[in-house]
Amino acid sequence: MKKLFLFVLSLSLITACSNDDDVSTPEADPIVGTWVVVGATLFDPANCENESTIIFTPDNDANGTFYFEQAGCEAETSTGSWENIGNSSYTVSVPVLGQLQGTADFTSEDRFVFTTGAYGSFTFERQ
Repeated sequence: MKKLFLFVLSLSLITACSNDDDVSTPEADPIVGTWVVVGATLFDPANCENESTIIFTPDNDANGTFYFEQAGCEAETSTGSWENIGNSSYTVSVPVLGQLQGTADFTSEDRFVFTTGAYGSFTFERQ
């Protein structure tokens, strides 16, 4: 009888444990990460030796370092924010560029084109 009691107790403990595999975690926004500007409508990023980059953090901060030939290829660093407003549309606010609203077309997990009316388009690759 004692063995039966221990068996039933063990069985109930095993089946009472929850499985964490069923818990879903929210998927990170595809824009989160460090991105290098590899193309732009208004400037050629290849004209400066250093790479222009922007970091989109999970907490909606945006940190950018840009090199523009018109500014002597000197670093212009700024912080701002970003927001996914749905349907591949984003609002990005970085003091160097101002507040931009546009569409992000992710051609792969490591590349996207951000198209905005104010500055044309920017092509980014994941760093």
